[in-house]
Amino acid sequence: MDRNPKVLYKGLVVGIIVLFIGLAVQPAIAQPEIIDFKPKNIDMEELTAKINEKFTTDNNWTFPFLKIFLYIIFIYLVCVPLEILFVIYLVIVKILSGY
Repeated sequence: MDRNPKVLYKGLVVGIIVLFIGLAVQPAIAQPEIIDFKPKNIDMEELTAKINEKFTTDNNWTFPFLKIFLYIIFIYLVCVPLEILFVIYLVIVKILSGY
């Protein structure tokens, strides 16, 4: 890969071109089915009463602030430094390979 990166780049370009051609061809040959949608007759008063009852009886649910905070800390303390180390590794490999 380091000896001839042009082949890799040409392969990626061809792959992306084929991807976009596939995205253009698929809608042209697709045969979508027409579905006759008939909504059910819903009593809105009964539905809103059920929803209000559910929200008034389920009061013990709380927003998980601590869990979200821990996820954010994990991303900043673990994932971002790993990404930075990976970029530094790629730069060092490029420098050592003489490219």
